[in-house]
Amino acid sequence: MIVARRRQLLQSLGIAALGHLFGEDAVASRIKDSGFLTAFQKDEGAFFAGVLDTSGSLTASVRLPMRGHEVIHQPNTRDEGRLALVFARRPGTVALQFNIASGKPVQVFHCPKNRHFYGHGVFSPDGALLFATENDFENARGVVGVYEAKNAFRRVGELFSGGVGPHDIGIDTTGRRLIVANGGIETHPDFGRTKLNLATMRSNLSLIDVQTLQMLTTVETPSIAQKISLRHFITDKHGQIWLAGQSQHQNDYSLPLLWCWSQRRGLRSASISASQNRLLDGYVGAIAYNSCSDLLAVSSPKSGHVLMMRAKDNVVVKTVPMHEACGIAPQGKGFLVSSLNGSLLGKTGERLHQDVLWDNHVSPIS
Repeated sequence: MIVARRRQLLQSLGIAALGHLFGEDAVASRIKDSGFLTAFQKDEGAFFAGVLDTSGSLTASVRLPMRGHEVIHQPNTRDEGRLALVFARRPGTVALQFNIASGKPVQVFHCPKNRHFYGHGVFSPDGALLFATENDFENARGVVGVYEAKNAFRRVGELFSGGVGPHDIGIDTTGRRLIVANGGIETHPDFGRTKLNLATMRSNLSLIDVQTLQMLTTVETPSIAQKISLRHFITDKHGQIWLAGQSQHQNDYSLPLLWCWSQRRGLRSASISASQNRLLDGYVGAIAYNSCSDLLAVSSPKSGHVLMMRAKDNVVVKTVPMHEACGIAPQGKGFLVSSLNGSLLGKTGERLHQDVLWDNHVSPIS
């Protein structure tokens, strides 16, 4: 087990220098958007991660030893070639780094034996550190594993995620705070994907200071949303964090699934209509934000719909039916949407179909 005391972890990370990792130089060096990353399945039990160009065509792929979940671009790896990382779907323990151009695997690493991944992670903008959501399943708590990305992903410690069942993780637009969506659901690999605490579960949003690794804020959902598991989030240019949930209520899909947090207003449900909320059928699979158009989009593979709304005023501007729509990423002034059945919907409105089954998420290469 790798558990570092905060002082030891700060020293091992060279945390005093971290402030420079999130400055203007790091942001300016990000590679221009040139496509997308996703996981998919070809045949039964044949799992892959792949690279899509802007038209939605597969340009490279790599065979995976497990089913993948999120695939993320690793910044500042020009010397080694442009690299990406794919995480195993919960309760997997494997992550695989591969070359974006060729699809060739670079290295595989594992979380500790008493942890498993939740399928999401985020790099520091310079690509030196990786933060991954993990389950400390024997103690029923979430952690964030910290890895040195340029040292064969050596695990140098972990942080308490602030709750149970951490899923999505990111870094805010200032580069100073880690954001974690703790879905609130307890699981244990001995019981597969069974949810063990539905009667007492509670989601929260946690903000962690990147430089000190101290918890800044933990915001729980109100009692009305006690059984809404907040899984995914995005940040917008207004300084708001949008969270998307999945209802654990049986046959009750009236509770709000979209929530917004800001420093000024706290956590509140999005002001969309009850009929629009019910259109999501109790389940949001993914969420994305396009800063060019200030549009927010959410997908529901259960209902087969995508909702697009203005971030500044919560007004839904468009609903798009798409069977098993799930993965979603900004493209142009709109979005690229992938379906679990193999379809893609691009910014032009043209629907493409490939002989694969896309997995839950699409990430821009940026």
